[in-house]
Amino acid sequence: MEKRRAFYGAQERATRRLTRLVESLLDFGRMEAGARPYRLERLDAGRLVKATVEEFRQETNATNMEMGCAVPDEGPW
Repeated sequence: MEKRRAFYGAQERATRRLTRLVESLLDFGRMEAGARPYRLERLDAGRLVKATVEEFRQETNATNMEMGCAVPDEGPW
C-alpha cells in the first residue's frame, strides 16, 4: 500500500509538472503571436536550479535513486 501511495504521489507531481510545461508553451505561443506581452524579470538562477533539482529529487526518492546539486549560494546571477 505504501509503495502504491508513493507511485501515486510521483504521478501527481509529474502531472503538475507537465501541466506547467504545457501552460508555458501556450504562453510562449501567445507572446510570439503578440497576444501577450513579454514580461522580463531578474531571477536568482541558483535558486531556480536548486528548486528544480529538489523537485526531481522527490521523484528519485520513490525509485531509490540519488541526485545531487552543487550550486554556490551566491553567484553572478
